[in-house]
Amino acid sequence: MKTSNITHKNWRLSVLRGLLTILMAGYLMVPDVALAKGKNGFVLETSRNDFATTVQKLQQAVSAQKLVLLKDYNVQMMIKMVGVKSKQSMTFAIFHPRYGKVIYENDPDAFAAVPLQIIVQERGKKVVVGYKKPSEVFSDYDVPKKTKKELDKLLENIVKSATG
Repeated sequence: MKTSNITHKNWRLSVLRGLLTILMAGYLMVPDVALAKGKNGFVLETSRNDFATTVQKLQQAVSAQKLVLLKDYNVQMMIKMVGVKSKQSMTFAIFHPRYGKVIYENDPDAFAAVPLQIIVQERGKKVVVGYKKPSEVFSDYDVPKKTKKELDKLLENIVKSATG
């Protein structure tokens, strides 16, 4: 019985690793041009800084915009676990309860799209910072336009600070 349990766990882990690999490879293979043109509301900016400086400036900009950095994920390490080699890559989950209140009061289902995320990646010899516009993230929910526009501007400001 113990052997089949281990086999089942190994199988599940293999499936999860495979899915993660496919998702990350698909994201990393999307051409910069498609992302930069705002396909599906995705914004991509090239940083004038190296990876570490861009990350540091992003963290400072999140705080300056009075948002909370809830979590950061080392994407490079995650995909390394499934045998994919990549350059440095981190995703940052950010938000603030003051926006959560408005969103929850208007459409509690919109919390499925919280927190917002920003990714910093090395691509070739450059560093890029990308995010999906909050107005797009919340497009299927009954979130006030004013809130969507405010969040769009906040993320735009954060990314400009991080990349400049």
